Amino acid sequence: MPEIRVSVRIGAFDLHYEGSQAFFERVVDPLIARVVPYPPTVSPQASLATQGSLASSVGPTRAAEAPAAEPSGPGSSPEFRAFVKRLGPEAAAPDRQVLAVAFYLWQYEKRDEVSVEDIAACFRSIGLPPPESVRDLLEDLSERLRFMAPGPHEGAWTISTKGVNYVKTRLMAND
Repeated sequence: MPEIRVSVRIGAFDLHYEGSQAFFERVVDPLIARVVPYPPTVSPQASLATQGSLASSVGPTRAAEAPAAEPSGPGSSPEFRAFVKRLGPEAAAPDRQVLAVAFYLWQYEKRDEVSVEDIAACFRSIGLPPPESVRDLLEDLSERLRFMAPGPHEGAWTISTKGVNYVKTRLMAND
């Protein structure tokens, strides 16, 4: 499969991808489609690249502007953006994204428990809509996978040692 290069700007968030076109089409492109509520502006080079004449050297380039979220609440710090950039391809599934956000809140914001609202706020802080049914994902991560555990309060969850280890060993990209 050909290698491609893609740059995307959505509000204050920049994404630069270089790698397999298959991975881009399977993982990155659907994420971008969820973020951009309207068709992105595609450069003239992108149309040439998709026809194959420049695919290996230039690749598709997309640029889109969306309003930037105001920095406040969980996940609004620049450290959260840096954390998201360190996530590897294993973190593409919604349940793994929720687990990664819970890990971030525990590790970097020192929160012993997280709520659906905390998770949703983190997604919104980087311009992404939260996954559908965050509560169901948290319950599944708790009941079936044991990566999370019910928290001490109603509607709260805590990340388990198993969840922490999974994020550190499987979801973080090798630097």
